[in-house]
This record gives sequence, structure tokens and C-alpha cells, in this order.
Amino acid sequence: MIVDIEVAEQIQSRLVRIDATADRMTAIIDELLDLSRLQMGEPLPLERRPVDLVALIHQRAAEHQQTTDVHTIKVEVGEGARTSAGSLVGEWDEPRLERVLDNLLSNAIKYSPSGGNIIARVRRDDGAAEAGGLGGGAWALLSIADQGMGIPAPDMTRVFERFRRAANVAGAGIRGAGLGLASVRQIVEAHGGAITAESTEGKGSTFTLRLPLTAL
Repeated sequence: MIVDIEVAEQIQSRLVRIDATADRMTAIIDELLDLSRLQMGEPLPLERRPVDLVALIHQRAAEHQQTTDVHTIKVEVGEGARTSAGSLVGEWDEPRLERVLDNLLSNAIKYSPSGGNIIARVRRDDGAAEAGGLGGGAWALLSIADQGMGIPAPDMTRVFERFRRAANVAGAGIRGAGLGLASVRQIVEAHGGAITAESTEGKGSTFTLRLPLTAL
């Protein structure tokens, strides 16, 4: 049987999107479980092991690139992110860190419906975390920037709250549960890190997370 190459590519593309949707549904369930722990005052259990952040962001960016035809996802590795071992390695819970990256990348795609570049930058920094009140030591910094809708200024102070969505998102008819960023903050802070957001409505958003390279 001869299969048209174009049809085969379309089928493959749709299967990738279905798989991504299934993964997203699983992630939502995991987020609800973690948020329930937070609401009950239970600590988030972390299974720490050495994780290569450079390799992980490249992997997740490649996965998300397959879900969009109108965005270009780029990864920029800054000075200090390449160590003697070849990568930026920290002691983190890999499945949960993967969920953080997936949330930020999927949001960057979803909230920039017109497309454009999405840039993930990763680097090592030994001073910024201390300056931000997080203490000394070695830290990994990773930011994800898009060229999308941005967040209205009045919503910025509540962007990481559960079930909170920006006013311009609701007006655009973009669906979401309002759990992703709350879960991201919970995971990052459980690791002893922090996450911040910068945004200009109509121009895009940048989310930056700081993670200690060793457990605090």
C-alpha cells in the first residue's frame, strides 16, 4: 500500500498533538494533587537527583516545538551554564522540574496566538540570587520569554495565585484552569528557589526562575 507522504506527515503531527494533550491532562491531575497538599499544609515531597538543566530545557523545547507551526522556540545557553561536567547540573526533582518547564513553554505558546519567537535562556549566576534575598551559593537562572499578549499591570500582583487568570485572557476566549503558574511557584519554592514575572500588555511576558544547584 502506498501512503501519501503529506498525509503521513499530517497524521504524525496530529498524533503528536494528541499525545501532548494527554500529557497535559496528566500534568493537571498532578498539579491538583500537589496543590491539595499545599492547601492541607503538607510539604511537597521531592525526589532529588542530579538533573542536567541544559539538556532538560533543550528536550522540552524540542517537544513543544512539535506542537506549534507558528512559533520558533530557541534555547540560549549563557556563560557559566557549561561546567567541567559539560552541563549545568543541580539536585532537583526532575519530573516536577519538567512540569515547571512544560507549564511555562505551553503558556508562552498559548498566550502568543499570533506566533513569534519564544526564547529560553539558561545560565549560572552566583550573585543575583543573593542580591534578591535568597542567600549565597551557586544558582541556576532560567527565563522563558514570548512575544504574546502580555499581562495587564493590575493582574501582575496576582499572577501566581490559584484560579487567577488575566482579564485580557478571558476576553480573548483562551481556555485554562488558572492552576499552572500556581503549581510552578509551589514547585520552585519547594526547591528553595523563586520565580518572577515581567510583562507588558500587548508585547509579551518573561518568567524567570532561580534554583539552587544544591539542596538548601
